Amino acid sequence: ASQETADGFVYAVSQSQGQEDSQIWSLNTRNETMKIIGSAPVGSQSYIASLDVDPSGRFLYFVAGAHGSSERDGTPIVQFDVRTGTRKVIAFLHPYFQDKYGITLKGSYGSAIDPRGDKLYITFNVSRGTKAWDCCGLVVVHIPESER
Repeated sequence: ASQETADGFVYAVSQSQGQEDSQIWSLNTRNETMKIIGSAPVGSQSYIASLDVDPSGRFLYFVAGAHGSSERDGTPIVQFDVRTGTRKVIAFLHPYFQDKYGITLKGSYGSAIDPRGDKLYITFNVSRGTKAWDCCGLVVVHIPESER
């Protein structure tokens, strides 16, 4: 779940069960109402363990494939617009990191958005050529002003 926004909303992602996609929910803390506002995954991976809301309260950011396998979909960094319910991939980190650094970003359990909303910090489980992850890494995604 996200932190509470200035206008009283908390966002959360459900865990996919069976054939259903993970859903993004909004909770209005002022009147205690909840509703589904969209589907989370942009590919085959639907396990999302960290969700961040930008300072404006409009955009959510996440990486799908938390327990590994994010590379199957290109390790997409997803921006979700809570006003329109649309998803947009703002970066694909795989195979770039594999080609440039020899590492595979396998999934993420933690992320944080900068107070200005221009940087997303993501910790990853990293594989240095092994099947599973064998170390951790930190990635900073710079969000262009035109995308905020």
